[in-house]
Amino acid sequence: MLSAVRRLKRGWIAGAGVLWLAWSATASAQTDAELDAARARFAEGVRLSGQRRWADAEAAFREVLEVRVTSQVRYNLAFALVQQDEIVEGARLLDEVLADPALADGVRDDSRTLLDEIEPRLGRLTIRLAGDEAGVTVLLDGEALPIERVGTPQRVAVGEHAIVVRHGEEERAHREVTVAAGGDETVLLSTGSVMMAAELPPPDDPADDDGGEDLLGAWWLWTIVGAVVAVGIGVTIGIVVASDGSVQPVAGNLDPGFLTVTP
Repeated sequence: MLSAVRRLKRGWIAGAGVLWLAWSATASAQTDAELDAARARFAEGVRLSGQRRWADAEAAFREVLEVRVTSQVRYNLAFALVQQDEIVEGARLLDEVLADPALADGVRDDSRTLLDEIEPRLGRLTIRLAGDEAGVTVLLDGEALPIERVGTPQRVAVGEHAIVVRHGEEERAHREVTVAAGGDETVLLSTGSVMMAAELPPPDDPADDDGGEDLLGAWWLWTIVGAVVAVGIGVTIGIVVASDGSVQPVAGNLDPGFLTVTP
């Protein structure tokens, strides 16, 4: 396994050459002054990384990305972030680097090695919404989650995470979930617009059920009843999806909006 410094230096060497060519080939996209400043800032980021001044190097590489987005700059930024234990964003950047078909082999190998090293410290979380998503904002640990990432697995740090669904200033749902190392969790939250009984399919007539579950004991019925009550008082329901894909009721209370349901 390559040392961290050797991996980074190889990334610098490949990055500097390819980056210069990329900038030269597309100089019309920016002014010469902007490109010159970006080249100088990239070189400064390399120097700062060599001095292990990771926060300053991060700032330099972020500025370069505002002018020119290349896999080499992303790699160097990811490396600086990982050294500061910002492994979630680092992993996302490394995924983007590895998706580049034109990436130099050395940088590809180093990116894969670095990602493999931090992967055991990460888990995966999928957030799904039930209801109309128009005007809805999803916050993960206080940060807005792009709507295109809702419904898709994403890497998160191991530990507890808070998920909030908002519509404007109104909080529609709030859920906390713990993700273990290597774990894969899925959370389903209502946007607050589909939990009315009129919008839910009616349950089967118990008279047509031969020896099935007693209607009064069915957890889904009480979820529907509870949902109608909850919506009436401005509260939403949170549901967790089990690892096998089945939906299960979640124990909780009506503040911050989870209904206790006993099957």
